[in-house]
Amino acid sequence: MVVHGLYVIKGRYYADFPDPCLMSNKGGRPFYYCVEDKDGLLWMIPISSKVEKYEAAIMAAAKAKGYSSMQAYLKALIEADSGLSMDIKNKPPKE
Repeated sequence: MVVHGLYVIKGRYYADFPDPCLMSNKGGRPFYYCVEDKDGLLWMIPISSKVEKYEAAIMAAAKAKGYSSMQAYLKALIEADSGLSMDIKNKPPKE
């Protein structure tokens, strides 16, 4: 695999590893973008043209968790998963 390459997951993968949470292969879609983390693990990130749909879903989740911006929410998710300390200024103080 090439890092920063675009890929389509073959239908055979879905047959071998059935999972209702995976995005299904619909005639050569979706495309995935390959990135590599600091440990050499390759991640396949789904790409979508439905920006407004996913932006609205992320904002709804951010507001439900008390964040005032999508960026602050995503930084918090990255911090929680990676263990890195990030400066997040958009979360309101806990009451």
